[in-house]
Amino acid sequence: MDVPNLSYADFEVGFGFDPRTNDYMVVRIAFPCTSELLLSYKNEVVLDQFRNYRILVEVYSLSTDSWRLISNNACLPPSTYLTNRSKPRTCLNGCLHFTAQYCVTVEAAIASEAYCGSVLAFDLRDQVFREMIPNNMIRLRRQMDEVDTCICRGSLALLHYYINEDPERARPRERYCCIWVMKEYGVVDSWVKQFTVEIHHLNVLGFTKNCQPILRIEGAQYSWEQELSSYDPQNQQATKLGIHCRHHLEGIICVDAYRENLVLLSKQQTLVPKLMEDEDGKRKRKRCSHN
Repeated sequence: MDVPNLSYADFEVGFGFDPRTNDYMVVRIAFPCTSELLLSYKNEVVLDQFRNYRILVEVYSLSTDSWRLISNNACLPPSTYLTNRSKPRTCLNGCLHFTAQYCVTVEAAIASEAYCGSVLAFDLRDQVFREMIPNNMIRLRRQMDEVDTCICRGSLALLHYYINEDPERARPRERYCCIWVMKEYGVVDSWVKQFTVEIHHLNVLGFTKNCQPILRIEGAQYSWEQELSSYDPQNQQATKLGIHCRHHLEGIICVDAYRENLVLLSKQQTLVPKLMEDEDGKRKRKRCSHN
């Protein structure tokens, strides 16, 4: 596919599938002003840019083999910018989920005061952003505090990384990950806190079928070697999975659910096979074609 040229400062790409339109899509979001620029230039020009923060959203459709530019209704909420732009986006229920940060005022951002974490769902069919968590639910108080998303047993999961500042804890200033699950998709008040994992400076990459976190942890022999382990929150034990990587390659390792399909990317007219019922009630595959 041909990718249009961009003149914006930064951009992010996501890939997903919308079961409602039976189509695969690529979403590219371009940023005219990054958070680094905001913090580097403390003047009214940049403040005005951030107050009126607008993005450019382009959507590629596999069924039509074409790009479409989204109108201004795809702009982010005020004083909000996307984060974790190097990580794959979580696709669920026909939406791509992007992590973000926001503050009450731009002046608070310049003063490096506390931010709030957020999750924005980009609907691949309606092509608009929707906020997925209540305001002020996740506070980001330190530079290393952040949020991420993944899927746990078919539900949207929120990962809140933070530094423990409680002097009463046995291991102060350690890094933790608090895991939340959205029990009813799209209902912002249905988030339920599951458990917290002490993970030092490493990350949760995903979950097993039993909803056990898959962690990237340091190797037993060398700190620059890392390996994947599953973590049982009940007995607080980690089980090695036999997958190793080096520290400088950690950015290319990701965990995602695997699902078979019959889509041929070389043939745009071929869409996703649907499961249909025959006269006997048995489920069978039926290929849908785009003319």
